[in-house]
Amino acid sequence: MKKRLKYIFLLFSLLLSSCDNGKFTFVLLSGDKYIGEFKNDKFEGNGTLNYTNGDKYIGFFKEGKSNGQGSFTFKNGDIYIGEFINDKFEGNGTFTYVNGNKFIGIFKDGKAIGQGVFTYKNTDKYEGKFNNDNFNGSGTFTYANGNKFVGTFKDGKANGQGALNYANGDKFTGELKDDKFEGVCTFIYSNGNKYLITFKDGKATGEGTFIYPNGDKYSGELKDDKFNGQGTFTYTNGNKFIGEFFYGKANSQGTFIFSNGNKYVGSFRDDKFNGQGTFTYTNGNQLIGTFLDGKANGEGTFIFSNGDKYVGGFKDDKFNGQCTFTYANGNKFIGTFVDDKINQGTFTYSNKEQYIGSFKDDKFSGQGKYNSANGDKFSGEFFEGKANGIGTFTSSNGDVYVGNFKDDKFNGLGSFSYVNGSKFTGIFKDGKANGQGTFTTSNGVVVTGTWVDDKKV
Repeated sequence: MKKRLKYIFLLFSLLLSSCDNGKFTFVLLSGDKYIGEFKNDKFEGNGTLNYTNGDKYIGFFKEGKSNGQGSFTFKNGDIYIGEFINDKFEGNGTFTYVNGNKFIGIFKDGKAIGQGVFTYKNTDKYEGKFNNDNFNGSGTFTYANGNKFVGTFKDGKANGQGALNYANGDKFTGELKDDKFEGVCTFIYSNGNKYLITFKDGKATGEGTFIYPNGDKYSGELKDDKFNGQGTFTYTNGNKFIGEFFYGKANSQGTFIFSNGNKYVGSFRDDKFNGQGTFTYTNGNQLIGTFLDGKANGEGTFIFSNGDKYVGGFKDDKFNGQCTFTYANGNKFIGTFVDDKINQGTFTYSNKEQYIGSFKDDKFSGQGKYNSANGDKFSGEFFEGKANGIGTFTSSNGDVYVGNFKDDKFNGLGSFSYVNGSKFTGIFKDGKANGQGTFTTSNGVVVTGTWVDDKKV
């Protein structure tokens, strides 16, 4: 029976093979075609095997299978050059993909295993351990842009402890899961900033601490790589913010404490005081009102430590607009302020004396009226808080002076009309008639001459 089978095989070989210069061409029933050396009826030595599917092997054969050095070209253009054992890639080899990627390393049972280098067409490169054709174990992945990851891989992805070194000098260290940072990680910027942060699915989330090289520090909640939620930002100069952050900035409610003890409690927007808030000074002063872009703007109340109180408009941290200013001593002003100073209004003293008019640098200035507690009244021009210029003085008994004033006194040309009908018209100095003048009595007698301290000389 064995002899018969051997006879049939030899006959079949004669039909399907030929010999040229010691090399045989053998066509298998499958259509695969072998050109090369034989030994003991098997492919042995150097040969070429062309597969009907388009694949091709060129190399050494032993016992009818590819063994030793050879190259295997796939129909799609991928090429393996290296060692073979029993028709499988085994040992050192190079696998070049038609897309430009390339692997150089060790193979076992047809797959990459052990140490190797995988280079992508774009020049990204992995150097490290492989298993089952995937990155597995410790390795280094160098990106074309200069970034470099050193760590542990599993099934082709970074898993476990690792460090990502950026080309600009930034560095990220921590745990990874499927190529994404997971858990507590440390990010050190090239400028010295340091970030201790919790990651989930590759994004910063939960609690974290960000330390700047100058010593500023944020501790609190994070979301999508930004300060988000409750947090505390401590400045090296001693200032501190405690409150809510949204997309990297103080937004919503919070407390800002200055190093000197001043404190703001209220609304924030984009890291600035915005909305309703209370600013308390270490000297006891307090501002309660509306803020815009970090400054008091709008309506508010400013309470001084001595009991004085301003209620009215603000602009850029200054009293501006309509207001009421109540003094601890009982004085009160109702009117308008411009840049922290009284501009126009009514100033009422605790003794009921009252000024109505214009101000400059917090003093009576311009046109105004002054009503004294005893009934005296003045209407006219003021300067530096006193009557200066043209005005009218009406005494409580009905006497009236019309003329020039200087420092609250009659000075210059004026006319004084007495309630009894008498009248003096002439020159005044320091509140008295001094100089040339005319005195007309109530019964019409006219006296003209020179006066000194209200007396004719």
